[in-house]
Amino acid sequence: VRIKHKNGNWIWVLDKGKITSFTPDGKPEWMCGSHQDITERKNAFESNKLFIEQAPTAIAMFDRNICYLAASQRWMQDYGISDKDIIGKSHYTVFPEIGDEWKRIHQECLNGAVLANPAEAFERQDGTVQWLSWEVRPWYNDQNEIGGVLMYSQDMTELKAREKEQERLTKLLNDVEKIAHVGGWELDLVTNNTLWTDEVYAIHEVTSKFEVNLSNALDFYLPEDRHIIKDALQQCRDHHTPFDLTCRIYTKKGNLRWVRSLGNLQIENGAPKKIIGVFQDVTKQKNAEEKLRNSEALFRGNFEHAAIGMGIINLRGNWIQVNESTSKMLGYPLADLVNI
Repeated sequence: VRIKHKNGNWIWVLDKGKITSFTPDGKPEWMCGSHQDITERKNAFESNKLFIEQAPTAIAMFDRNICYLAASQRWMQDYGISDKDIIGKSHYTVFPEIGDEWKRIHQECLNGAVLANPAEAFERQDGTVQWLSWEVRPWYNDQNEIGGVLMYSQDMTELKAREKEQERLTKLLNDVEKIAHVGGWELDLVTNNTLWTDEVYAIHEVTSKFEVNLSNALDFYLPEDRHIIKDALQQCRDHHTPFDLTCRIYTKKGNLRWVRSLGNLQIENGAPKKIIGVFQDVTKQKNAEEKLRNSEALFRGNFEHAAIGMGIINLRGNWIQVNESTSKMLGYPLADLVNI
């Protein structure tokens, strides 16, 4: 209670008393008690309460019955508490969905434990899921006794949503890399550190434990192609020239592969910093192109030297190409036939 001091100031007093004797008919007769000036303690508590209320983070202070003594505005905001008058109310009344696990945590804290969790999901009464990073610790009064619980928390819901989206995009990128046999690489021009994505490791037929650097990365290229990629990297570094090259490598398992490598320079503060690029296995395309060339050459040889007359005409019926046998059969020079 507050009483008025002789000097005119109001002070906070803790009153304690008990009945020491009773009359023969059981009525109280004598009572003794004490007055203790707790103004400093009360002022300190009010200062702490004001600090908590104005703190930029989510903080709440509870008594031993887990009833609110103070709460920051961020706490009210993060937990969607619309009732501004929560002081004195039980935390379990404000959040009826709180389960036995949290009640156990509070009791452990009241026994002196400090507990924390960097990220935990909570299902709210409306069915939404909120991710929290939290810490619960006891607070002590001036008699060094545990007076209640302090709880600090940070709403991680938005961060978790971004992490989940990043995981989804990373998985999508990895899937696209595997499907298209395309990976990414980076060369730090200051440290010469080299980074590969998973698909670049796969193209070279090495595991992600392979300690890649510029030197052993170039060693995969065939000797007659190695200088091509070296020169391209040097031109990119010195003259900021991007490159798009198709060369050959031998994988760790000894398989010959055609690879397409693209690179571009990144400049930071006016100085070359990194070369980043794309790395693609184009062996199937190259083999298909080679088969097509061989097929065309074979067709051309058979067409030109066939013993029978052969010709190619367009949809209008004009000759596009004829062989020597057709020319002899019809008696027209080849040049005349293609103009008919």
